[in-house]
Amino acid sequence: LDKVVTAESFLIDIETRGARYVHSVLLNNLSPNTNYYFEVYYNNKVQRNGTYLTFPTKNLERNLTIAVGGDAGTTTTAQKMTAALGDYDLDAIIVGGDLAYDNGMQSCFYSWDLFLGMFEKVNVKLGRLVPLILSIGNHDIGFNGYQDGDLDKNTNSYYLYAPQETKTAADGSKILPKVQERNTYNYHTLGNTVHLTLDSGYALRYAGEQEQFIDDISAKFPDRVRMANFHVPMFPACF
Repeated sequence: LDKVVTAESFLIDIETRGARYVHSVLLNNLSPNTNYYFEVYYNNKVQRNGTYLTFPTKNLERNLTIAVGGDAGTTTTAQKMTAALGDYDLDAIIVGGDLAYDNGMQSCFYSWDLFLGMFEKVNVKLGRLVPLILSIGNHDIGFNGYQDGDLDKNTNSYYLYAPQETKTAADGSKILPKVQERNTYNYHTLGNTVHLTLDSGYALRYAGEQEQFIDDISAKFPDRVRMANFHVPMFPACF
């Protein structure tokens, strides 16, 4: 990118060895179906660099390849299956909840290190970053669905690590919402598809706000294939 973008930083301060910053950056107004080169500049030097391929338009200048899974964790099997994704020319990876299995405890920050680290092998093999689309599960929030438990977004790693939406600032520009303003539902347009990420009744119930969101996005993109991603069905047998 031929421009400099400042990151928004959040401190996770558990203990001396566990303290780290999580940085979030919004890159918008990118051209579709285009390779971009970027550098991460921190502490007065370039820490990392890489490339990212944006999605095609709804006219599909090229085919899309998307991997979908869930209940990932970081077991040996999970690591092998994730590494195998590097054999495919992926455009995106969708993980439907129960991601790092930190159970909503920020002291288990290392679980996210291991979870996100698994996908680094895919990025290296493909030579570019593959975006992750994540939905929330009970092992991410720390309690089961429809319990309406108290939740502090500022200490829940899902909200810190997974900003997946934008908000409109006072000047009309798009910005990342603050951690406490982030939702567990959002949508992403990928080529001729729209993917709705939903909350299976953990931080938010389906009825009401999410129900209206589904109707609004469906009306906004009537000419695209609409798909929903979530952890458990809206009406699973156990509820």
